[in-house]
Amino acid sequence: MTRFRSVSELVAAVGSHDGIEVETAESVTRAVLEILKRLVPDEADDVAAVLPEELRDLWVATVLPD
Repeated sequence: MTRFRSVSELVAAVGSHDGIEVETAESVTRAVLEILKRLVPDEADDVAAVLPEELRDLWVATVLPD
């Protein structure tokens, strides 16, 4: 299991998959985080608490659309 410690590592991993353009990897990453937060709204703070600082900042900054 790969443990990502930074946003750039996570975005690079997303961009390494076939069919995902490097230019869109960050927006794909943010979209996945939005979906994850939607799936676990009651645990969002718990998830943030265990993330490395840079990833936590991205998680917290990810705003769910209304």
